[in-house]
Amino acid sequence: MASSKKLRPATKPQSSGRNDLAIFVDAIQHALTRNFKVGTIPVVAVAYSGGADSTVLLHAVAALHQQQQLRAIALHVHHGLSTNADQWLQHCAETSVSLELPFFAERVKLNLSGGKSLEAEARQARYAALQGLCQTHGVLALLTAHHADDQAETVLLNLLRGAGIAGLAGAASQRAFGDLMLLRPFLEIGAAQIRQLVSEQAWSFIEDESNQDKRHTRNALRHEVMPVLKRIFPAVTTRLTQTAAHSAEAQALLDDIGREDLEQMQSRELDGNNELHIDGLRQLSRPRAANALRVWFRTRARQTPSTAALKEMLDQLLDSHNDAQISLIHDDLALQVYRGRVYARPTVEATAQQALTRPLIWQGESELVVPEWHGKLLFRADTAVGIPVPLLRSSQLTLRARHGGERIKLHPNRPSRSLKNLYQESGIPPWQRVQLPLLYAADQLIFAAGLGMAVAAQSQRVTSDRESAEDLIQIGWQAD
Repeated sequence: MASSKKLRPATKPQSSGRNDLAIFVDAIQHALTRNFKVGTIPVVAVAYSGGADSTVLLHAVAALHQQQQLRAIALHVHHGLSTNADQWLQHCAETSVSLELPFFAERVKLNLSGGKSLEAEARQARYAALQGLCQTHGVLALLTAHHADDQAETVLLNLLRGAGIAGLAGAASQRAFGDLMLLRPFLEIGAAQIRQLVSEQAWSFIEDESNQDKRHTRNALRHEVMPVLKRIFPAVTTRLTQTAAHSAEAQALLDDIGREDLEQMQSRELDGNNELHIDGLRQLSRPRAANALRVWFRTRARQTPSTAALKEMLDQLLDSHNDAQISLIHDDLALQVYRGRVYARPTVEATAQQALTRPLIWQGESELVVPEWHGKLLFRADTAVGIPVPLLRSSQLTLRARHGGERIKLHPNRPSRSLKNLYQESGIPPWQRVQLPLLYAADQLIFAAGLGMAVAAQSQRVTSDRESAEDLIQIGWQAD
């Protein structure tokens, strides 16, 4: 950050009649200082479409950037939906440069197969592109220009679609995407204030013609329904944003309850965070069990199931026997029931099912990351029993998938056993077994993830003052 100054803490922005840029600067400062410590504000990115709303956001961020209170860049997504898209890109680039903000853009292609709506696909592609740009440029805070009128429309639209508390909460003022924080600092500022400032300052901006197309549900609501509601209920925008705030608080409480319930249903065993004990679900009331399952989905799937889909899943889970093997699919997630537990896994199996063609070279590291298997091998020096270092250094190491018939001897006083039987006895579900690699030194199986090391490959230390404690290695596996 190119700054010796610090971003000053800001109080919550108030709509007191001030219509100058300071209101919007205060809103941005409030959002940033709420999520980051003063003096540690990261690189900030503006999602800049060129419209009136993001134009005000850009100018407000640029003011802070020019005062060296933060370092900022502008990001633009070119959807290619309009014949004017190239002109919009040029306008956004020129405006950003004139405000001394670095500018970056990305072109996206929309895939409307599978019955997706244009609005939904464009939104998904836009956020994916923005996340990618933020990652490329080291951005930890992405600002968007959604305002109070947008929030009111979202709440009303979700209400008409029969949404629950989460839908009535509308758009969150902040949301984490891994290390990236998405911030919406203008949610308590109305569209009229934004337009008035743009007019007063004579800032040029883009009018997207698609915003007038009433075939899109949100546009129809904005141009036909909201004007009528505002005539009948002049404070409708304020009331709907208040509903969003109340609903967000209620949803936060439901999430807390759901997380507490999940902690009682999860174990610390293999993949414990991705499994639930069905008996734990049965001990909850039906609404509470549904809430816990919804919270579980929210942290694992791109979107939570509909009310009807969640009810169907819960029916099958609660009615299942402990020895049932049920498979339920939602979005890109599959639920598998095995031995009284329900597991979550991606629907598309990882490339880890295929043998790793390139050799692994171990040079004494404590871990070897293997992206092809979505995990890493762990190596720990041992003073008693383990794999000899010379064997690991001199042999060609490879990770392979099970093909059937493999056997391993894990204990000196027990016979060799088939991997299939050992995995069954360990309670590892079939769909997890295919994601557990086998480590070979040349053609000798020396380690099976989830089970342990082969006795035949191990050595036992004979105490000697001349021997190093690092001559023997314990091997483990950790999935991503």
